[in-house]
Formats: sequence, C-alpha cells, structure tokens
Amino acid sequence: MPSDHLLVQNTDHKVLQRPFRICAQAPPWLNSHSPGGPCRTESRLADTPTPLNEALEDDELLGDEPESDVLFRARMGAINFALGYWKMGVGALGGVLLVSLVYGLWTSHIQSTQRGYQAAVAAAFEPVQEAFQEPDEAARTASLTAIAKDVEAAAAAAEGPGAAYGWIRAAQMWEELDDDAAALAAWKAGHAVKAPGIVGWTCGIGYATALAESGDLAGAAPVLRQLAATHPGSEGAEAMAQLASLYIDAKQDAEARSVLQEIQTKWPDNLRAAELSVRLGAG
Repeated sequence: MPSDHLLVQNTDHKVLQRPFRICAQAPPWLNSHSPGGPCRTESRLADTPTPLNEALEDDELLGDEPESDVLFRARMGAINFALGYWKMGVGALGGVLLVSLVYGLWTSHIQSTQRGYQAAVAAAFEPVQEAFQEPDEAARTASLTAIAKDVEAAAAAAEGPGAAYGWIRAAQMWEELDDDAAALAAWKAGHAVKAPGIVGWTCGIGYATALAESGDLAGAAPVLRQLAATHPGSEGAEAMAQLASLYIDAKQDAEARSVLQEIQTKWPDNLRAAELSVRLGAG
C-alpha cells in the first residue's frame, strides 16, 4: 500500500481511505481531455474486510502476550539478576574460603603448639631410664625427684592436653617415689586442666583414686560420677566401676551394690561388673 494511504477502522468494520492525489507524468492527450490536469483527487471507501481489519479485531493478540516472549523475558530477568549479584556471590565465597583458611591455620597452630608441649614434657622425662640405673638408692631417688620436678615445670608451662599429659607423667613419678602428697597435687593439677578425650579422663581417674587413697572417698565420688556423665561410653562405665571398687575397698558394700546396679543397667556388657559382683559376694 502506498505511503500516503492512512487506514482508520470505523464502527462499520470498514476501512476508510482518506482522499489522495494521483500525480503522474500524463501523455499530452490526457492533459487536453481531463479537467484536473495530470493530477486528480480520488476518494474510495473499502467495503470489504481486509487482513488488517481481522488482525485488529483479534482480542487475543491484542490482550495476551505470546508465551515465547514471556519465557524470553524470564530468561533475561534471571541473567540480569545473576549479572547484578555476581560480585556479592564472589564476596560471599571469598568470605567462606577466608574463614576456612583461618580455621585451618589456627588448627595447625594448635596442633603444632601441643606437639611442642608434649616434646618439652618428653625431653624432661627422658633421663628416667638412666636414673633408674643408678646403683645407689639415694642417688637414684635424688635423680628421679629432680626429673619429676622438671616434668612438673614443663607441664605448668603448657596448656590443654599437653599440660594434662605432663601432669600425668609427674604424678606417676611421684607415685614411683612413694610421695603420695606430691602425686595427689599433680593429679589435681592435671584434672583442673579439663582436657578433652582420654587424657582428661585419665587425669580424673587418677585424681579420684588419689583422693580415695588419702581417705577422701566422699570427694572422689563426684569426680568419678562427673566422668561418667561426660564420657557416656566405655570410659564412663569404667569410671563407675572404679567408684564401685573404691566403695568395696572402703567396706561400703551398700554404696558399692548401688553403683554396680547402675553399671548393669546402663552398661550391661561391661566386663568389670562380673568381677565386682564376685568381690561383693552378690553372685
């Protein structure tokens, strides 16, 4: 359709064409016979529906967006969101990696420090074998006493499991020297560290046993019960078995039977329960 045609839809569903002028290079005979000369004005009314009328009358096309366009807009929205927040995502990932790095470095530092503590304790304890070979008892006792004090110094300078390990070594040496007071003090210091795992459990068992041997069974009982509460596995069962054994040694059979019943209820597979039953004469 020529560019000078303007289509307007009317209420009768017809297309009105505004008047237009036809200008062309006409032959000489047309100029002489046509009143308007080479250019004339015409007006027509389109009485039949056109494809454009049908398109304009289609309410679905005029009112609804095509599905493909919706999907395209959704994809573009997702891409724009990702491009808009990629820096934030990279920053969050960097933060996680940084925390992991710091945690790894800190863990490595702790492990290295603990190895250093244990190495210091081992170095202080190393001359023990040579001291035991002293032919003179007084010289042997003096050497072992000096070593025990060196081990205590290494334990006091340490922290965590390394310190507890040092106090265990010192307490064992004092027990070897039959110095019960020094051994009890070493066990108490090791228990006060509250080291996790088997090292802390060993300090608790040693401290409770030393208390009971010093005559303070009432002070030993809560230590062992606390160990049983914090070590619900076989270590906890062993702590309660040690308490029952201490009650038997102290001739407190009623308390021993009560503890034995607890063991049989909570840890029916504990091997020491049968031994304790025999000692109590309970069957």
